[in-house]
Amino acid sequence: MTQPAPQGAPRSTRVGTEMVLRILDVPDLRSIPGWREDENTPLGRSAADIAHLARRLDILQQTLVNVATSIRRDMDRVVDGTDVDLQSCGVLGSSGQSLDSLIVRRTALLQELERSVGLHLALAASPLAPPFGQRPAAPAPAKKDKKLTAPQREALEAVSTGKVTMYSSSKRGELRMLTHGAKVSRKALGNLLQRKLVERDTSTSLFVGQTVRPTATGLRMLAVQNTAPAPAPAASPRSIAPAIAAARRPR
Repeated sequence: MTQPAPQGAPRSTRVGTEMVLRILDVPDLRSIPGWREDENTPLGRSAADIAHLARRLDILQQTLVNVATSIRRDMDRVVDGTDVDLQSCGVLGSSGQSLDSLIVRRTALLQELERSVGLHLALAASPLAPPFGQRPAAPAPAKKDKKLTAPQREALEAVSTGKVTMYSSSKRGELRMLTHGAKVSRKALGNLLQRKLVERDTSTSLFVGQTVRPTATGLRMLAVQNTAPAPAPAASPRSIAPAIAAARRPR
């Protein structure tokens, strides 16, 4: 009787993981550059995809080894002449088809993993990618526009109609304001200039006069203020007196 050849130690089935660790030169999958489970960046998503593909390939390889081991046991029985109790439909049955299907799937998954690793290397080398171990800076919180006071709103409305001009009539450079009859507070206008809601037209000299005009932010602020619902006027005691009297009148 032919003795089966001695079998060596079983090889590792972590083919996907070992390939990734070898190419990227990292000790484990969590050390892949960009690995951050709580970050939604291109490099982070690429690292997560690579780890997922590597584990899928490991599982597929283990399944392939299990099927091949079962087939080898049946083949050894054929060689030893102890296969008389095997099924009459064939020695391999569906095991051969399963083995071929698993090999095809492994090849496709291996190619997909190789492409993903190559793409990840390109992303990691991009100057836009943050250094490994450094989190990308969090976006600054959006600033909320402060509401306008009544004098600021009046000044902004006057500016939007082109009624406000700044000029200087002395060598000291003192600024004066011409409002063409509009009610504009000098302090409110200064606040609007500081908040960059209005600006001066510097294409002309101050001695000639510089028209003050609203900026895009100022126009947006004015539109928001104009569309805000006005508070309902409080009812005067005289207007509610008849209603109270009617409610108290016996029926």
